[in-house]
Amino acid sequence: MEEFFIGNLCCFMTLYLAYCIGIKHKIGFVHRYHYTNIQQDNIIPFCKVMGLGTCIMGFGLLIRSYVNLFSIHYSGDYLLLGSVIIGFGIQLICIIKYNGSIFGLIRRK
Repeated sequence: MEEFFIGNLCCFMTLYLAYCIGIKHKIGFVHRYHYTNIQQDNIIPFCKVMGLGTCIMGFGLLIRSYVNLFSIHYSGDYLLLGSVIIGFGIQLICIIKYNGSIFGLIRRK
């Protein structure tokens, strides 16, 4: 039962982070080297896509908690793994698209 509450706490923290990044466009929640080369007019689309990836991971945490609560086997862990892979993939593609590289080492012209 405590795993359920900890999972929900992590879920709501992740969804709050997704809200701050994706809706409020607070780019400061992302590491600076992930957005060093982004032009000013691309900050809002960057934040929306990064927020979407974080939101997918947050909903994966929520679904995992409820599936594991009502299931004998830990099948919710596979759903969490899938959502983390999809969410992280979306974020990685977004960073490479708008920043040029993961760590901002390649300067965009």
